[in-house]
Amino acid sequence: MSVKADGALATTGSSVQVHNTVYSDVLGWKTHFTVSCEVKTDVKFKACVDLLEPTSVQVSSDAVSCNIADGLPSSGLPVAGDVCMFVDAKNVATGKPTGNVGAQVSTQVGYGKQSVAGQTIDLGNQSWTETLFKIDF
Repeated sequence: MSVKADGALATTGSSVQVHNTVYSDVLGWKTHFTVSCEVKTDVKFKACVDLLEPTSVQVSSDAVSCNIADGLPSSGLPVAGDVCMFVDAKNVATGKPTGNVGAQVSTQVGYGKQSVAGQTIDLGNQSWTETLFKIDF
């Protein structure tokens, strides 16, 4: 599994715009998508996208508007994963905002089940969480 993110941050008067383009390769299934969020007030939030169904953004605050572009649907892989953008913005209304932005990826691979001598054995799963970046502005 490979996940990369390119990001941009822009301040425009009384708002902060955060853009992240995510490139992923999950067991040979490749996609990319761009998540854009606009912040018009001081807020701390998390915006997450499912890596295998990158068609919508789950946002933890009503004070933020986010959208997604270029997402492609899943191929039914036995993998779960999401990429989340974390933003903590202060002094937005002043035109000189401060804070930080970061991205983190979390994944889980299920190894399935097997039948052996009439018994079903769950082969379990494995999870990973990795911070892609965190910057102050």
